Amino acid sequence: GAVILTASGSGLVNPRLIQPVINKAEERQLKYQLFASKDKGQEEVLYQRGYGDKTLTFCIPVRYKDTACQVAHMDDIDSMKNLTQIALMQVVSEEVANDTDK
Repeated sequence: GAVILTASGSGLVNPRLIQPVINKAEERQLKYQLFASKDKGQEEVLYQRGYGDKTLTFCIPVRYKDTACQVAHMDDIDSMKNLTQIALMQVVSEEVANDTDK
């Protein structure tokens, strides 16, 4: 399954976004993996420039990572598509809830 980044060296992963996605993935019986990285991601640049907001990162596991030809399993790509849809639906529903609170 796709990878959900739970921690990064830049410290920009928002745990409040992770758990609802995991809950929905388990409801739908979607495969996923959790991974904590010590490396700083590219998203850190956005925060340094003041563009950042809540961050949730998905990755696709690949073989031969440091070569010109990486290989990914299609099921992992489908899993990432589904997790992304879940996350986007969550953001939209939060925005709608926030708009009705105003």
